[in-house]
Amino acid sequence: MDSSAQTLMHDTVTLVAKIPESGLIPPALEPEITLLIRRFYDLKTELKSFSSSNSRQFLLSLFLPGHNSEEVYAADIRGFKADDSQYLETLFGCLSDLLVYEVLRFFYHVLDNRSELKDKWEELEIDNQTHHFTRLGAEWLSRQGRARFAKSLILLQSNQSTGNALIAGGALYLTALLDRLDTPLAQETIKSSSFWGQVSTAFQEFLFALKIRKGKWLNWAEYNLSKLFGNIAGSINIQDLLKSIPESELKSVHQNLKPGDILVEKTAGAITDSIIPGHFGHVAMVIGNINQLSDLKFANGDHLIKHQEIVKLLPQIESGKTVLEAIRPGIRLHDIRDWKITDLAILRPKNSNNLAETILKAIRYNNTRYDFAFDVNTSSIVVCSELPYQSYQGMRFRTKKTAGRHTITPDDIAVMAGTEAFRPLELIRFYHNTKEISESKMLPLYIRLVDKDSQYWNYP
Repeated sequence: MDSSAQTLMHDTVTLVAKIPESGLIPPALEPEITLLIRRFYDLKTELKSFSSSNSRQFLLSLFLPGHNSEEVYAADIRGFKADDSQYLETLFGCLSDLLVYEVLRFFYHVLDNRSELKDKWEELEIDNQTHHFTRLGAEWLSRQGRARFAKSLILLQSNQSTGNALIAGGALYLTALLDRLDTPLAQETIKSSSFWGQVSTAFQEFLFALKIRKGKWLNWAEYNLSKLFGNIAGSINIQDLLKSIPESELKSVHQNLKPGDILVEKTAGAITDSIIPGHFGHVAMVIGNINQLSDLKFANGDHLIKHQEIVKLLPQIESGKTVLEAIRPGIRLHDIRDWKITDLAILRPKNSNNLAETILKAIRYNNTRYDFAFDVNTSSIVVCSELPYQSYQGMRFRTKKTAGRHTITPDDIAVMAGTEAFRPLELIRFYHNTKEISESKMLPLYIRLVDKDSQYWNYP
């Protein structure tokens, strides 16, 4: 178990080194972070199981019946004479406690110093649970847990003669185990069992809880204020009074879309389009029609269309809802033929590898909430331009750090289209001011419009 803990901590350091100093967590790292959290829980479960077999329940018999474990471990046990079995049970229990607290201390300080990774630990859902850092911190600062560890260490110190007798009797392995306990963490834990040490621990526990509550409140307030403003602004749309791309043209576009296509559009009558920086104001992803989905396979040969996430959406897809978009009510499938828009660009990936995996990743956002925090580091919820960012693993995206978070705008998606080899998308079709632009003119005009406010040439 000691080597497992060391390996886990080493792998954590390796993972942290992969996160840029900017704090932007690449989506490709999320499976590694998820696995790391699972390994953390697995190790903790293994250690707790070992600890429960050396639970030191005999200490309860030293005091009046009815006392709980917290009262027992807060009492003075220096005068208790432990027999051989009690000494060994305490020693093995202490070793388990030490490993648990070494792991907790390591992760607590690593995450507390890397806020973006801490936020990811709070966000990810594993076995129907989130807020893993909050759980970790509460356990690390738990007075009851520390008291048991401290009193057990004191019992070993006050029964040194019992340990010496066991070693003299041939249990030489105990020397190495006792040496393993001789750590600064163990000494700090003993000090924390004093009156002032308990006061300090209680204060740290209070500050941690306060920081967590403050962070949750601020995040809630900020998120809901943004949501309120976004919903008000999003409801103001006068496009029905303005000229839009003709329905006949949208039908033509609908017929020629391919799975994985990225749509960027502008709606002149939507107030949100005047607020969002850049030329374009919205992004969507094409899932594809029934025939197209039937042709897509995963790397293992399985058909995408047979996946349960796709099967339950087949009636909607068959009705023509082949485009997935994140709008303020949430992420939904829509029919592009119903759009009322002014500009539209169809962008297609130059590399179609792993397209089935990409479509599945995108479709899993269906019916999730809109990310009013506009933070690409949160992968459980997205805004429109975050949908391709989270879905296309390995594709290079341009992001910006704004108000302490990493964001991506529709124009940040738009700059990825071009003829250069380093741009992963190509412009297939372009409508501007409701009219389709000819193939020879569309890319120069597209570049000029995007470059005006969003520096097209500043990619990647």
